[in-house]
Amino acid sequence: MDIAEHIEHLRRDGARLVEAAGRAGLDAPVPTCPGWTVRDLVGHTGGVHRWAASHLTTGRPGPATAEETAPLFATPEDGKLLDWYRDAHSELVDALTKTDPGVACWSFLAAPSPLAFWARRQAHETAIHRVDAESAGSSVTPVAPGFAVDGIDELLNGFLSRPTSRLVADPGGAGRAPHRRPGKRPVPAAVEPPRHRRARHRRRPGRAGRVARQGDGGVAMTVRWR
Repeated sequence: MDIAEHIEHLRRDGARLVEAAGRAGLDAPVPTCPGWTVRDLVGHTGGVHRWAASHLTTGRPGPATAEETAPLFATPEDGKLLDWYRDAHSELVDALTKTDPGVACWSFLAAPSPLAFWARRQAHETAIHRVDAESAGSSVTPVAPGFAVDGIDELLNGFLSRPTSRLVADPGGAGRAPHRRPGKRPVPAAVEPPRHRRARHRRRPGRAGRVARQGDGGVAMTVRWR
């Protein structure tokens, strides 16, 4: 998927998130994020939008400090929270749309460019939390299959390729950490998330999915999504 496609997913899912939050109400619990209310979800996602946009607009070479980040997550009173989120979402879309494609700024996963990284990462961040917001209500809008596959690719070949990442697997609870090594090809894997998250990679503690390794006898393992 290209940058424009990721921005379009971000645009749509941000609008759906705030609509779902309005329908559910800020005090509604979010079943896919135990312990969170819709208020917490909206505040978190809006803060992440502003945090991501700040790296693009400043061209900073490293991550924002804790002191720089804290104000980005400062939320207003309840009556203004949804408009605050809309503004944060708009700021992010504008930053991704208007920033020079050659921008040099900090990012934390391999990508063709920093702009491509932030567009993809924020598209999936927003899609996941849109599903969370809708789960606080009565129905969840399906995720487009191609976009879902792109998110799984980001999880396996992005987040889980980092040395500190782990898959907690059955049997035996052994940690599995797929990663790239010089001169080695990644092991292809077929992923089957828990039924409630069939096409996405957000996880609820304790729910199990499956990863079937292709080749080498088709080794399979059950993964705890936590």
